[in-house]
Amino acid sequence: DDDDDDGVDNDDDSDDDDADSEFGVTDRFAAASRRNGDAESGRLEPVLFLQRFFARVAAGEHVVDARFAYIMATEWNRLCFVCFMHRSFAHVKRSRCVGLADAVQLVQLLCHDFPQELPKLCWDVLPPASEGDGGRRQFLAFVQGLALWVVYSDFFMDLAARFPDHESADEPWLDVQVPRSDAVQAIRALAAVPLASGMVIRPPRFILTRVTESLPASGVTVRSLLSGFMADEARHDLFEFVLRMRDKSSPF
Repeated sequence: DDDDDDGVDNDDDSDDDDADSEFGVTDRFAAASRRNGDAESGRLEPVLFLQRFFARVAAGEHVVDARFAYIMATEWNRLCFVCFMHRSFAHVKRSRCVGLADAVQLVQLLCHDFPQELPKLCWDVLPPASEGDGGRRQFLAFVQGLALWVVYSDFFMDLAARFPDHESADEPWLDVQVPRSDAVQAIRALAAVPLASGMVIRPPRFILTRVTESLPASGVTVRSLLSGFMADEARHDLFEFVLRMRDKSSPF
């Protein structure tokens, strides 16, 4: 009987070890113990580890060196990463212009697996620095625009998805023309969805109203619609709104 009991206990321990290994719990606790000067005894101090971990989450430091999927997992993580971007590049001169490849590499210094598709989308709808600048963008404007895509990417893609799919080999989906009334209706429809319904965060109504009013009378494209959020005044105001939202929010 004792042998049978030992066998059951050993199997349970093996399952627990597998679970710990999958989520890295044991490794994280061990690392915390080493930082606490307890490496020789090998004792784990989960309470101290959790205390420090949640302190980092509250301070927004948990997104440093984090993977992209982790950053995008929650609204708080997205807001914290935006503030991390803002602090990291605040010293760059406003007049500094860069190409897409350089901009992506700089962003990937903060998140090594940041996908290139998101910066490319932001780049495509962000106005160029000037006509004679070879299609380059002001870097800080790009950082602001990319920050908005990090926070509101689900909203932007939901908005674009409300337009008919007329994409062809000769006409990319960003350049598909739609009636102005359809664009206005799409914005108003998303603005009317209660946030309590589980919808992702959306830009504030004053920004949605401003973008709606700025739409051209005809020839509205997905590109021009999304560019409305990236225009200098709208982008700056929305970025400042996001920073204030981070300061007023709390994960606890």
